[in-house]
Amino acid sequence: MVILDGISNGYRDVLLPLACEDPLLQRAICVVATQHLALHNTNHKNAADQDRAAVISRLRRDSLQSSPDRVFSVSTWATLIVLLVGETITGSSECGYMLQTLISLAGNIPQAQSSQLTWFLQQQTHMFQLLGQPLLGTSGSSSLSFPVDHYLDWTHYDVPSHSEYFDFLHLSRLAFNKAFQIYTGRKNTNDDQWELLESLKNLVNRIDPNQTGSHALVWVCFIGAADSVDPTHRRFFVDRMSQIYAKTKFENIAAGMRSLPAIWSEQSSGKWTDDLVRLAPTLVI
Repeated sequence: MVILDGISNGYRDVLLPLACEDPLLQRAICVVATQHLALHNTNHKNAADQDRAAVISRLRRDSLQSSPDRVFSVSTWATLIVLLVGETITGSSECGYMLQTLISLAGNIPQAQSSQLTWFLQQQTHMFQLLGQPLLGTSGSSSLSFPVDHYLDWTHYDVPSHSEYFDFLHLSRLAFNKAFQIYTGRKNTNDDQWELLESLKNLVNRIDPNQTGSHALVWVCFIGAADSVDPTHRRFFVDRMSQIYAKTKFENIAAGMRSLPAIWSEQSSGKWTDDLVRLAPTLVI
């Protein structure tokens, strides 16, 4: 869920220590760990489903019965982010409501003193907020109050210019910007976007699929594939998604690829972005 795990990983370095003191977050992390284990051993699935339901029920109960300072807290914030990680692992089609809740909660938490924890949570919220646009329907773009680069802060790492990661991170940000341009272009027009898609293909092609961090380009490739009409473009973006899936096994990628034929079948009759909640109700990131 981070680009460069060896350099910084707030899920491990920030959230795990917090979970030692926070039973709700601790249980959410156990849920997601079990969901990950269930990819390899289906015997874990029932336990994961039951514990996920229990955590969500607790969050709902707190929202109705608890004081605002308990509901709008870093504990709830962190728990929602962890649960959304689980939605990417399972490829759940029920993540839209959770995504909306995260964005609403993050925007209403009282301004606390900046810390490593709040900094990390804000970055991850930006990631889900930007890449979750297709699941937010017509309200998606209106949830972004700043330019796209503001929501790409999770792609920034303090690496020297001579580092092997420096050019990769720069190319990745360019690719995310280009993919978002393609997505919003399709939402707003019916114009041919072949040149934009060719430009995105060339950007992604400059990133070795075996490069550390290349797994982060799932959303980029999904948007590219969804808007492609050219068979060469479709094949390129789907192949890159397949390569990432072979590494991570996260079911959101497989679900995204399965949704593409239905998306392509509706390209001639309207904007695929208008019906994406039905066609691909999965957090493809």
